[in-house]
Amino acid sequence: EDWLIQHLAAADSHPAAFSFITEVTQLVGGFGTDFDAFNDAGTAGMHFAYLHGSPIYHTAADDIGAVNHGSLQHHGNHSLAIARQFGAIDLLDLPVAQNATYFTIRPFFFQYGGGWTWPLAALVVLCCGVAVWQQLRSQRSTLIAILGAAGQTLGAGLLAIVVGTLAWLAIVTWRSTPGVIESYGYLLAILTVVAGMAGRLVVVRRAEESRSGMVVLWSGLALLTALALPGVSYLFAWPALAGVIALMWDPYRSAAQSNLRLALVAAPAFLLTIPAVDMFFLMAQPRPGNPDSEIPSAIVASLLVAILVAGLVWSAWPGHSQEPQAKEGST
Repeated sequence: EDWLIQHLAAADSHPAAFSFITEVTQLVGGFGTDFDAFNDAGTAGMHFAYLHGSPIYHTAADDIGAVNHGSLQHHGNHSLAIARQFGAIDLLDLPVAQNATYFTIRPFFFQYGGGWTWPLAALVVLCCGVAVWQQLRSQRSTLIAILGAAGQTLGAGLLAIVVGTLAWLAIVTWRSTPGVIESYGYLLAILTVVAGMAGRLVVVRRAEESRSGMVVLWSGLALLTALALPGVSYLFAWPALAGVIALMWDPYRSAAQSNLRLALVAAPAFLLTIPAVDMFFLMAQPRPGNPDSEIPSAIVASLLVAILVAGLVWSAWPGHSQEPQAKEGST
């Protein structure tokens, strides 16, 4: 896999690929592209598909008239670039394929070997431990309070996700063929409600404990996905690392530094996870006649990632970073 991605990046001036898609689609039974037959036979290669904004994908209405010309041109650009790249190498003497992590943040394409996944997750957990130790040493919080906040946040998020998933299943039962804008409107409404619900259920005595608990939760997810789904781990590892840095950053400085800290956390969280939320949501779309659509676990994943991002960004929000001012004197 790693050498394929390296050649793709070398061949294509605008590669668009995400390792989390590879991991997730394998979990749900494959990509469903024409390359599946070759992949099942052990032939190395890549799947290319586009379905963004296409509720008729792989349905009876999916005909030549519905094909987007821009997407078709993009496919043609990919095909020509790949043919030129792989036509110039010896395909009879290929290296042993290894796992790789890769993702696109327009206009940049990032990739690194799968061997870096564990060290990165370990670094995140180590730095998180240092940040928590600093808080314990300064007596700003206790370990039980931090872990309790993390558990409380996770429990509230899971309950909100159950509500959001049931709401989405009710919507797609009522509207089996929603329009593109309509379906995203439903998603936005559900996310607003479940995020607000999760926020109301998270009750901690101090914002410091809530911030720490959120970063601990993200660090744990980075480590867990590095073990179970290496290609997905980057979605949690890099935002978690930013969250750890923000946690160790003195929160009681100037407003400018507080805003900079917020940007440090929000930028990787949004840039890395928005494609994942969108992809999972597309997998949850109902497409009558397409048995690969309306996957309940996909809407769960979409809501889970979105709520986690909202919580992480909230943890770095300047309004929650001010040390309460003690009143002077008495009345």
